[in-house]
Amino acid sequence: MDHITNSLINQLSFTVKDSAPFYLYEYESHNQTDIEYINFIKSYRHGSFFYNGSLQIYGCSSAIHYDIRGINDHIIKSYGRMVAELCFFACDIFGIQFCFRNRKIYSFDLESGKISFIANSFIDWIDLILNDSEFMTGEPYKRDFETKHGPVLLKQKILPIRPFVIGGEYKVENFIAYDFLDLINYNSQIAHQIYNLPDGTKVNIKY
Repeated sequence: MDHITNSLINQLSFTVKDSAPFYLYEYESHNQTDIEYINFIKSYRHGSFFYNGSLQIYGCSSAIHYDIRGINDHIIKSYGRMVAELCFFACDIFGIQFCFRNRKIYSFDLESGKISFIANSFIDWIDLILNDSEFMTGEPYKRDFETKHGPVLLKQKILPIRPFVIGGEYKVENFIAYDFLDLINYNSQIAHQIYNLPDGTKVNIKY
């Protein structure tokens, strides 16, 4: 593997053990992903966690919380047209998604539905992680939360009690551990209320 990929592997904290058969997610044939990602996922086929569990890369699993196909289906069901042509392959501790579109990598904010370009390739994305892991994974927030409240389970993410999109603070007092799939559902309800609204629009968000 590329030395950059090996540097990420040095931050591996947990590999999912599963008897589920390995498959290359359907989007490979739709020219979404790139060869570096395919080579990586062949080695860590059932999913993996990095940076103290703050960064999750999906794999092929019998458990939907780790399964790339199951997670993509769940997000598509929750967000609909907002996520057209996106292939989700990873997320940070807050559930912010990393996804492929036409072999480029974007982030998808679950609260707002905003899609942002972040890297030209899987290797470039890893390089971003390595150079700014605290921002890209949210590891310091997870560490602070666990110091006060105990472990965040692998099937959980951190959810802000007051959503970030309406001024919720990045503080432990504003955090709870929340089931990953339920977090997707919860945030999609917020995103559907504000998606594509002009900046500065006054809204009364129900959450």
